[in-house]
Amino acid sequence: MEEPRQDRDGERAIGENEKSDLHLKRRIGLIGAASFVIGIVIGSGIFVSPKNVLVYSGSIGLCLTIWVGVGLFVLIISLVYAELGSAFHNSGGEYIYIKDACGGLPAFLVVWAQALLRTPASRTLRALVFADYVDKVVSSTSCSIPRSIKLMIAIIEILTLAITNMISVRLTTNIQVFFTATKVIALVIIGVGGIVKLAQGSFGELTTGFEDTNEDFTVVLAIYSCFFAYDGWQAINNIAEEINQPKRNIPLALVLSTLVIIVVYVLANVSYFSVMTKQEFLASWTVAYSWGQKILGSAAIIVPISVLCSIHGSSNGSSFGISRIMFAASREGQLPEIMSYLNVNSLIPTFSIAFSTCISLLMLIPADIGQLINLVGFVTFILVCGTMAANIKFRLTMKEYSPVFKVPLVVPMICILILLFLLVVPFVHKPKMEFLYGLAFIIGGMILYPLVYFKIQIPGYYHVTVFFQLLMNIAPPAKRE
Repeated sequence: MEEPRQDRDGERAIGENEKSDLHLKRRIGLIGAASFVIGIVIGSGIFVSPKNVLVYSGSIGLCLTIWVGVGLFVLIISLVYAELGSAFHNSGGEYIYIKDACGGLPAFLVVWAQALLRTPASRTLRALVFADYVDKVVSSTSCSIPRSIKLMIAIIEILTLAITNMISVRLTTNIQVFFTATKVIALVIIGVGGIVKLAQGSFGELTTGFEDTNEDFTVVLAIYSCFFAYDGWQAINNIAEEINQPKRNIPLALVLSTLVIIVVYVLANVSYFSVMTKQEFLASWTVAYSWGQKILGSAAIIVPISVLCSIHGSSNGSSFGISRIMFAASREGQLPEIMSYLNVNSLIPTFSIAFSTCISLLMLIPADIGQLINLVGFVTFILVCGTMAANIKFRLTMKEYSPVFKVPLVVPMICILILLFLLVVPFVHKPKMEFLYGLAFIIGGMILYPLVYFKIQIPGYYHVTVFFQLLMNIAPPAKRE
């Protein structure tokens, strides 16, 4: 009988005669889980979104209020996700919750929007911002980089993420912890720089308060941009099967990481406004670099390098999470079966990672940072709204639903009302094309669902599956109990 091999992570690998036992391993502890949340959330958002938040809010006072308010709202939402995460220990997050609560079609639309639109768009956005900050590093010593080279840098960043996630879960986790520490240090530097300025009596634009506040519904778009900066807390639920002691570690990691993020974000924005004028703030997407030029002078190059670490860490965690959503949906029969196949050595869903990477690369073609931010926010609100509804249904109808703790039932109800308001307003007041694209994409999923429901296979699917099995050394996982 063939002896089980040991993979590079020290985990038990599977011999050829044991492929039916392939499954995800629990290899992530509390620190790793919290690092994934902080690492994904603190990415490009805090270095890009501040511009749009100020544009649509109009005033410094309202801008800071939105940062605090959205942070608290995300904390409340994350408590609902923590409740669900302590009750459901399978990977898939929002997909699993909505499928168990609402059935096949809503669940399919979740994975359709999440795996094929939201996460690839978010990763593409981060790659574009990554390229912009590489440009800042290079231009500090020579000339600016042409747009074509920026696109090549974005492509290399996306491919690097894919390769890293295909190699090893432990490598991915260690990278996440390292880059999480790096980005928090970078933001602490920005925050401390602002505090020093305030202590010196330099309040900058903070003294303008609520001057020039926008009083129409464009403020909702400021919330979209701010929400993008906070987005990512739900990723921990996507990897629930790989977290040790999930009933304890998922709620703890979500609450602790969200509180850290709120404090860091508010300090960063106070620092920005204590140093920069509104005109400087609105002049570029690379806000952190502009801040560094004014505070650090010739040492400002430290800032874009730190931001690059931040963006890479965020994209790393996001890439890790989305492959697990596709794995879960495939295992449930709502994506092609090959999406759930695991590499027989690393026990990683490598095909899902490769497929999601290809979608992100395609999204580089119409690259526009502002539109991508709005698109990601729109899809996120829909998914979160569905998750809140699933939580309510579990509480009211499922007797065996037994989370470690329960938030008051009124909490998800209020969250749904707020989210519906945020979804409707952009269509009523100056609708933007990206929102229409998002809505059309979801409607397209409804049209395609019958193909999934009746399990209609495209001609040649079997041969394609066999080809990729041999190419990527992948095999079907164990059946979900």
